[in-house]
Amino acid sequence: MPVSRRHLAPGQLQFITSSTCRRTKLFDSRRIRCDFVEVLRQFRRGAGFPHVGWVLMPEHFHLLIKLSMDKLV
Repeated sequence: MPVSRRHLAPGQLQFITSSTCRRTKLFDSRRIRCDFVEVLRQFRRGAGFPHVGWVLMPEHFHLLIKLSMDKLV
């Protein structure tokens, strides 16, 4: 599998996406959706950089975040 290299620059937006195991529709469950949103809130507070947007689908999610270089070093 080829390795994709990312070049990070201050203020650059980063797109993150992830799917559930075997694309199981985990996020159809209200409890799991609420848990995901709570963990996302905790991540936002603890990571120190803002997320610009996010989308939660039944079997995957997308995050758009903005990194600052001082958090990367």
